[in-house]
Amino acid sequence: MASVKTNICNLALSHANQDATVVNIDTDEGTAAKRLRRIYEPTLNRVLSSFPWSFALTEKSLATLSDVTPNADFRYVY
Repeated sequence: MASVKTNICNLALSHANQDATVVNIDTDEGTAAKRLRRIYEPTLNRVLSSFPWSFALTEKSLATLSDVTPNADFRYVY
């Protein structure tokens, strides 16, 4: 069964009217797969940061580092 990442890439190829498909985006050596691997992570990061998706939001308290001195630009170091 294809991974979610492979399915997303094949869907993108389909939307771009490309006949090519990839079997496994992580191991396929075709031109389309190589191009998709190059743009997948930056595109994913851009889409996730473009909207406050409820599944992509987490909140966590940060611990202050006591053994590091902040520089002049920052009051705290985490």
